[in-house]
Amino acid sequence: PTSTGRSPTFGIALVIVTFAAFIGFTALSPSGLRLYLLICTLVETGVALACVWIVVFVEPPHIQRTPESTLPIPREVETRLAAGQTTEGMENVKDESGRTFCVRCLVWRPSGG
Repeated sequence: PTSTGRSPTFGIALVIVTFAAFIGFTALSPSGLRLYLLICTLVETGVALACVWIVVFVEPPHIQRTPESTLPIPREVETRLAAGQTTEGMENVKDESGRTFCVRCLVWRPSGG
């Protein structure tokens, strides 16, 4: 299940049910519009299924936790953590080389990433 508690099956079923409804609307439309509406419905369904597939099966990139990706901890982040506070509300920290320290993940992201 996803963070919303629904499985990917829900997304796939939603796309199929919506597709079936649009095919029904297409069948009831004036004959001059049927082919146009059918093509639009097929394209939209293909895009929707591709999006569901990407969300379900494509692994998002992640940064391995290594000394190189976690150190040095920026001073302002270290100060907060040492005081027992969270980093909530802080903005990510950039260094002079263009890397960004993610205050949520506590890792350095490469420049442009």
